[in-house]
Amino acid sequence: MDAQSFDDLLLRHGPDIDAWPEQHRSAALRLVAEDQAVHARLAADRRIADLVSSAVTVPAHETAILLGVIRAAAAAKRRSRAAQWGEQLDAWAGRWLAPATLAGTALGWALLAMAGGYGLAPDEAAGTDALFVAIAEGRGIADAAFPGEAALPPEGL
Repeated sequence: MDAQSFDDLLLRHGPDIDAWPEQHRSAALRLVAEDQAVHARLAADRRIADLVSSAVTVPAHETAILLGVIRAAAAAKRRSRAAQWGEQLDAWAGRWLAPATLAGTALGWALLAMAGGYGLAPDEAAGTDALFVAIAEGRGIADAAFPGEAALPPEGL
């Protein structure tokens, strides 16, 4: 066995030579005893495997795990609730504030146009009022005088 085939078997089967296929064990043990570089590589891989297995086999306290899961779930829920409020606020603003702004602007222009129209319009309403007053008093339409006009002359003149 050479160093390259040893490295391939080491990667494939791990640092426990006893777990390797039987036909390669004796040659691997002989190579480890003869070659210092191979021995150092096997020792480094055994340290890494021991660290990994010790990290995996250390029992964690169940309460600590449960507390961590609860905290993570609560934090995710708070984040999702805040995101949900933000999305609802954006949707509400887009749905209601934009049309309300447009409606408010249109109403403002309409009021401005009506006020300007009344201010600039001729005073024709006074003549209409005079006509209604003449009819209400029992006088004829001929007796109603419009502003700026004289009353109609009586018939027969």
